[in-house]
Amino acid sequence: MKRLFKVISMVVMMAVIFSVMPITAMATTTTTTTGAASAKLSLKGLTAVGSNQKNYLCSPNYSDSTDNYSFNVPDWMPSLTVRITAQSGLSCSSSSVSFTENSGIYTGTFELKDKTQSFSVKLTSTSGQSRTLNITVRRSTIECYFDKVIIRKNDADVTADSGNVKDGLTFKLPSGTTTCEIRMTPRHENELYFENTTVRADGSRVVDAATAKEKIELNYYRYTVNPTLIEGTNTFVATINAGTMTKTCNITVIVGDPAANSAAGTTPSVTVPVPTQPGSMATNYGCSINGTTMTLTNAATGVTTTYYRSDGTSSTAIFGTWSASDGSSTMVFYADNTCLVNGLSNTYTLNGTALTIEPVATIPSEDTGTLPTTVPTTAAAKGGLGGMSPLMWVLIGIIITVVLGACIFMIVNMSGNKNQMQDDYYEEPLYRDTRRRRNLADYASDDYDDYDDYGYQSRGSRGYGGRPRNNASFDDYDDYDDYGRY
Repeated sequence: MKRLFKVISMVVMMAVIFSVMPITAMATTTTTTTGAASAKLSLKGLTAVGSNQKNYLCSPNYSDSTDNYSFNVPDWMPSLTVRITAQSGLSCSSSSVSFTENSGIYTGTFELKDKTQSFSVKLTSTSGQSRTLNITVRRSTIECYFDKVIIRKNDADVTADSGNVKDGLTFKLPSGTTTCEIRMTPRHENELYFENTTVRADGSRVVDAATAKEKIELNYYRYTVNPTLIEGTNTFVATINAGTMTKTCNITVIVGDPAANSAAGTTPSVTVPVPTQPGSMATNYGCSINGTTMTLTNAATGVTTTYYRSDGTSSTAIFGTWSASDGSSTMVFYADNTCLVNGLSNTYTLNGTALTIEPVATIPSEDTGTLPTTVPTTAAAKGGLGGMSPLMWVLIGIIITVVLGACIFMIVNMSGNKNQMQDDYYEEPLYRDTRRRRNLADYASDDYDDYDDYGYQSRGSRGYGGRPRNNASFDDYDDYDDYGRY
C-alpha cells in the first residue's frame, strides 16, 4: 500500500512539473520579444535640403541598422535643413538643432559655420521606443556644372541639333516661332543668370543691355525662362555661380533661316576711336575676320585665340556672337560700339585690323548700399542741364511749386480783417456756463458704455489669406530622384 502511494505521488509530481514548464518558457519568450521591440524606434528616412533648395542624400544610405550619417555640401552654402521621416507624435530633441514636426516629418534648420559640424537627435515614442541619430555635415569644394538644358515647344521636348552643355547647344525651330521654354538644371549652384545676347542684322540688340541679363529663380529643382525669339539666329548665355566658381553654357536657337538676322551683306558702321586714358584697362588686339572665323591676337601678350561666329554665316562685319574655339570666352559685338565679354559690358573700336576693347566706366551710386551705376561715357553720367540729372530737376521743380503754393495760401488767408479773425475764433466760448462741482453720483449716471457712434461693430474681421498650395504635377520632373548629393 505504501509502495502504491509512492508511485501515485511521483506521477502527480511529474504531472505538475510538466504542466508548469511550458508556461514558464512562454513567459520568458514574450518578455524578451517585448523588450527588443521597445528598445529601438524604426524611422523611414533621412535627407537634407540646402539653401539652394536642392536635395542632399546622407552617406551611407539610410538604414534602420545604422545610426551614424554624414552629409557633404558645397563650401559656399550658408545653411542646411535636415529632415527625418518617421511616425507622427514623437518627441524630438537635439544637442544643438531645434526640430519641428509636420505630419511625421521632423525638420531642423541650422547655420553652417565650420568645415565639419556634428550633432545628435533623439526621437522617442509614447510607448518608450527611441532612436538616436548622430549626424555630421562636411563642407568642401564641390564643382558646379550644368547637368541638363532642354527646350520645350508646344509641350514637347526639342532635341538639340548639335553640341552639349559643356561646349554649347544649338536648337532649330520652325520659321515664325516667337517664343519657347528653356529649362536648365545645374548642380551645386548658388544662383543662375540668363542673358539674351541676340543681335539683329543691323548690329543692334534685341534686348536692351540694362535688362538683357537677369537672375532666374529656382522652380521645382530647375530654372525656366521663356525668351522672345526673332527670325534667324538667337543667342543666349546661362551663367551659374557657386562661391568662387562660375560656369557658363551658350545656347543657340535658330528660327527658320539662320542668316535671317546675319550681318552678311551689310555695310559696317564707321567707328571712331575713343582715346584711352592713361592707366585704363583697355586691351588691344590684332583682328582678322574671315567669314565665320575671327582671329584675335593680344598685342601685349602675343597670344592668339580663334573665335567662331555662332550663327555659322559668312560675313566681314564684326556684329554678332563669337565663341572661342577652346570655350574660354564669348564675345558679342553690337553696332553702337558696345560689346559683352563673358557677360561683362565693354566698349570697342575697330579700325581696319586694330581692335580695342575697354571696360565700361563706372561711377559710385549716391544711394548707400546700392551697386555702382554703369555708364558708357562721362556725358551719360552727368545727364541733363548743368551736369545734374533730369530726375533731380523734376524733384526741385516739385519742391518749388509746393513752397510757392503754401506761401500764396498763407498770404490770402492773412489778408482779411484781423479783428474779424479774432471774433470768429472766439465766437463760441469754450465754457459758456459756470462750472459746477460734480459728485460721484453724477459720474455714475453718465452713459459711457455707448460706443455705437464709433462704428466698431461695422468694421468686420479681416481675413488672412495663406499661400495656395501648389498642386502642380511632378510627372515632368523625372530627374527629381537623381539629385542625390546635388
